[in-house]
Amino acid sequence: MRLILATLSLALVTPAAAADRYSGHYQRECDDLVCELRMLPAGRDAWHLRWTATDPTDFSLTPVCEFETEVELGIATIGGAIVRGIAVGKAAGRPFGVFDLDPGRVSVSAGWEACAGMGPKGVYESVRDQ
Repeated sequence: MRLILATLSLALVTPAAAADRYSGHYQRECDDLVCELRMLPAGRDAWHLRWTATDPTDFSLTPVCEFETEVELGIATIGGAIVRGIAVGKAAGRPFGVFDLDPGRVSVSAGWEACAGMGPKGVYESVRDQ
């Protein structure tokens, strides 16, 4: 019985480790390209984010646009509303946010383009690595 209580206490003290809502590999269509978002753990409530846009007909799979940055849980002001508990970061000094939707889906909110005519804004679906 004591072991069960000790285990329960430990689980209650460390909810962040059990609730990583962001780590994963996600993608969406971006016109004729495929946009990919990879988020890997980089500490408590922090992730290394890599975003790429790739032409699926180019078998070298060399991205035509990409950026990498760090994001962490934080607070953002979106449309005058304060939103807490989303992953926030900056790429080349421009802010953006990553929202967890339902399991296997995230949304990137960004009002800028990473390269001419393309940006990370959109809803991404989880994919399995081969």
